[in-house]
Order: sequence, then C-alpha cells, then structure tokens
Amino acid sequence: MVRGWLLLVFGVVMAGSAIAQNTPVNLVPNGGFEEHSDCPTNPGGLGDCDHWWPLHGSPDYFHGCSTGDFDVPLNVYGVQNAIDSAYVGVATYTPQFSGGQESVFLELTEPLQSGVKYRVSFKVSLADSINYSTCCMGAILSNVAPPLPPFNTNLSDVELEMDASTLSDQLWYELNAVYTALGGEDKLFIGSFRPDTDSNPYYRGQIREGADAAYFYIDDVSVIEDTVTGIGEVEKDGTEVSVYPNPCTNVLNIRLQDSSPPQADGMTIEVTDMLGRTISSPPREEGSGEVIQLDTSPWPSGIYLLHATNAQGLRSVVKVVKE
Repeated sequence: MVRGWLLLVFGVVMAGSAIAQNTPVNLVPNGGFEEHSDCPTNPGGLGDCDHWWPLHGSPDYFHGCSTGDFDVPLNVYGVQNAIDSAYVGVATYTPQFSGGQESVFLELTEPLQSGVKYRVSFKVSLADSINYSTCCMGAILSNVAPPLPPFNTNLSDVELEMDASTLSDQLWYELNAVYTALGGEDKLFIGSFRPDTDSNPYYRGQIREGADAAYFYIDDVSVIEDTVTGIGEVEKDGTEVSVYPNPCTNVLNIRLQDSSPPQADGMTIEVTDMLGRTISSPPREEGSGEVIQLDTSPWPSGIYLLHATNAQGLRSVVKVVKE
C-alpha cells in the first residue's frame, strides 16, 4: 500500500507559448508517473515507475497499461481516473498498528537554491474501497531522508489539510504551496508525516471487509520556482485590461480597454496555468462589448495568468487568484 499527503493552497498559472521562455521548469521528473519500466501487476510495484522510490512501507503503482488489480481507472482500491494515465497510492493510517504511514520520494533534477521560493504542487484522491480517511498529506524537501514513523510531531514542510469526515472519493484535492528553500534540498518526500492521532482518522463505515486503512492516490507532482507573486498586472505592452473581483470564486469579469485600434473587439483572451496549459479561451464576437465574464467555478483554487492580446499583437498579462 501507499500513503500520501498534500497541502491545499493557491496554484500558480504561468504564461503560455507567447512567454514560454519565462515558464519555470518542473524539477520533478515523471511528475505524472506515466514513465515506467514495466506495467504494474503486484502490490508495492513502485519499482516499475521511473525515478520514484518507496521511503516507508510498500507504496503501490497504478498505470493504464496494467490489466489487473493495478490498472487505471479500475483497480483493487476502487475506481479513479488519473490526471493522465498513472498514479501512485499510499496508506496514511492503519488502526491495527501505529506508524503505518507510507511515503514515496525522488531526486529533483537540480538542488533548490537558498532563499528562492518554490511552488510545490500535487493532487490526491481518497480511494473509494477503504474504510478510513485522514485529514492531511504533506511534503518534505531535504537532502536527507526524514525519520520513519511513528512520528512525535508533524514533519511536513508544506501540507494539504482536508476535512476527513467530508472527503469525496471522486474528486482530486490539490496541494499548491510556496516553500522557501534553505539551499541544497535535492529530494522530495510525499506522504503523511503526522502522528496518527493528529491525522484525524475518520471511520467511513464498513465499506469493504478487511479494508481497515486510509489510502490515497497521488498524481501530478511539481516543484517549480515561484516567479509570480502578489495580485495585479504582470506584463503590459499596449493593451489595457482589468479583472474583478480578484480574488474570484465563481465568476471573473474582464474589462477590456485597448489603447489602440481595433479596440476591445480585436482582443483575444486566454487563461493559462503554471505550466502554460490553456485553462480557458472564450470566443469573442464583434460587438460583444468591453466586459466579458468567465465561469471560474470549475477551476481549482490557485493563481492563474490572464492574457489579453489585441489584433496588433500587443499584450497584457494579469494575475488572477481563484479562491
């Protein structure tokens, strides 16, 4: 089994292809767990996944290429789609004995630099065929391995805190936290690094006989230098754009005021995430006016970049926070 943790905070969205040269590099190789040496067929098969290793316990590997209990989306612990085609799984609590937290780790592609802020992100989902849930998943960045459980205190550098009693086993919950490096950290450890009692174990009922544990899938891991801070305009070279409310929850209003022809009707709008992936690109028709609205309710909580470009190629980039 595998155990995991994460921290739920703001996500950062970086520029798209127009400013790709400024997009930070993910220091986590194989952050989506897709790269593999073999298709998993047995418990504790993390050795089939490139770059990742077990720190404690026997974390499991799930991949769409498997045809048995470790397939995606259907596997021994339930049904869950991957962000792409693979994920790992860890146990975060076992009532039969103390210190049952599992964890995984890898080496970053380069050590962290002292004083530099990094955005640590990953997603977790509660397995649906288990009888317990817990509150928290965490990450540790270090050049040495942390102590093994049982823990006397919470060791996480960043952490996702959830309500164990209301967790959905259908959703992915996201950690996106800023970590200021001490310098030299070259490994990332993911798991539940709290004492058992502090993880708020919650009994979900007898969902499956013998499944007395809390178990989470982990996917979409990244450690990226945090080059976007605060709220406001990031870049401007001739267009005028304002957004409100910012932070937003379900709706974002975008007011376009172009300083040169063809005015707002010549604008295109694109919202990107921290890896330059398009989140929204609403079509605009001639005469649609200077204010448009975006439905932001499906977006995960985080920080995004809104790009407004006029017909002449002049662009403004505005940071948007989704609560």
